Amino acid sequence: MHQIIGNRLVVFIIILLTSCNSFSNDKIVETPFINEIKSKYPNSYVGIENNMYWFSFRGSKDSLDNWFSDIEYKKDSIGLIEIIKYPKIINSIDRFIEFKSLKTLIIHQCNLTTIPSSFFNLKHLEYLGLNDNNISIIPKKINKLNKLKHLELSTNNIKKVPQEIGDITSLKEFTIANNLIQKFPDEICNLKNLDGLSFSNNPRLKKLPDSLFKLNKLKVINLSKCKNLKRFPDNLWLIDSLVYIRLDEMDLKEIPQFVWKCKQIKTLSLSSNKITHIPKELGELTNLEKLYADDNRLSEIPEEIGNCTKMTSLHVQYNNLKTLPSTICNLKKMEYFRTRRNPWEWMPECIDDAFKIYHKFGSVPGVERR
Repeated sequence: MHQIIGNRLVVFIIILLTSCNSFSNDKIVETPFINEIKSKYPNSYVGIENNMYWFSFRGSKDSLDNWFSDIEYKKDSIGLIEIIKYPKIINSIDRFIEFKSLKTLIIHQCNLTTIPSSFFNLKHLEYLGLNDNNISIIPKKINKLNKLKHLELSTNNIKKVPQEIGDITSLKEFTIANNLIQKFPDEICNLKNLDGLSFSNNPRLKKLPDSLFKLNKLKVINLSKCKNLKRFPDNLWLIDSLVYIRLDEMDLKEIPQFVWKCKQIKTLSLSSNKITHIPKELGELTNLEKLYADDNRLSEIPEEIGNCTKMTSLHVQYNNLKTLPSTICNLKKMEYFRTRRNPWEWMPECIDDAFKIYHKFGSVPGVERR
């Protein structure tokens, strides 16, 4: 769902893969038109796939004043446009409507204060990304984008999600992290095709819709940094497609009860909370592959962790652990074992043999074995 392109080109290619049916391994196509655009915008990116052009313009490195006129005559065969760090895009914002085949539109870090109404006439749009702007309102007309599959509105000033969001039943991923949302409408449960949902870093959020359990295709939910969210619907575990739960940096003192009923979960992230105890119900999560519990107040890990035999990653750095249960050696698929910054006193004797063989990355404390 949902990130900053630390290697921006890598994420851009992911976006491209999302918006196209396939991405061939053939040699990158070069045409006179592509070479012309590359010469004018040397720090930006352009390509063609399945006879459709894609552009990723960088306003911080290239002058984009003529971006539209330079690509206008190919407008009927352009499927993706990305504009990064070009606030003057507002002066030509309504030109996007002329790209009749546009499926992916990304405008990041351009100081947009609204979602332009002209965008709602992009009938083929499947991916809309407007991260890192100053948008405060999601218009009700957002529901006109009835083919939209991916909506990214992170790092804005949005306080409310309109109930009309529930009309976009084609939506698969919805990311609205780093905003000022206080609550979400019940109509969000109408998004029957949603498989990724990120509300992270909405510090004013206090409650989740009770109807959220109706999202029966949801695989990923990210609630990290929602520090005022203290109540979770008891029925969340009914989402039997849920495999990834992220609850980092929420000031949690205990792990929400619904988690232990999510028997199908594969990744559970609980880092940077105030959790002192992991209950024995951990052993019931037999499909769990990755557990992140760094930077908490844990003093022990339950023996039942030995039932989690599919686990490949265990992160328990920066806690108060003095030892681990001997059942830890049942985790023979482990590849990442992170244990730094704990007051270790001793370890199960099997740690030396089992961990040297199976654990490829991580740290094994140099303390007494018993």
